[in-house]
Amino acid sequence: MHAEINCLYNASRKGVQSFRGMTMYSTLMPCHMCAGAIVQFGIARVVAGESSNFREANGFETLLRHGIEVIDLDLDDARQLLGRFIEANPEQWNEDIGR
Repeated sequence: MHAEINCLYNASRKGVQSFRGMTMYSTLMPCHMCAGAIVQFGIARVVAGESSNFREANGFETLLRHGIEVIDLDLDDARQLLGRFIEANPEQWNEDIGR
């Protein structure tokens, strides 16, 4: 389960009734699937730590087209964290990104 979907699922289970107007924070720019969920849930802003590790299929444009404010912090720490995860878990990463 992608982190953004997991976040929405768990927040709903904890009683969050509406996500309208909320900000979602993510280490990595959300993928197309997660961007679609963000749009459907009415989240107003997405703050991503970085977008370079999965640039070819992130949902940046989808979010913008639907009026969602997107902030890419472009943090070196986030790139390194994700890079280490990808290197240590290539099978899981490839499964997550549909390869």
